[in-house]
Amino acid sequence: MCIGEEWKGSNASGLFYALSRIGFVTNLVNELSYISTQAKSFAIKAINRISRSMQIADFNQQLCVITRSFQPDLILVYKGAYI
Repeated sequence: MCIGEEWKGSNASGLFYALSRIGFVTNLVNELSYISTQAKSFAIKAINRISRSMQIADFNQQLCVITRSFQPDLILVYKGAYI
């Protein structure tokens, strides 16, 4: 199981896709799907900042659910700022 950011050109997604290309069965968990960091306006940034702890708690709860269902042999975390 691979946990990290997934966007075109990121080192994390490059590493994760390289592992899948050489034959590893991977389940990629994109932390940006759970935690909003890309807001442009001040109001949305403020709302995201206030709700960040709830987003992080939801992300970690979902990681537990995904781990129980996928049952990986190895978990590879790239940076892991929100874990």
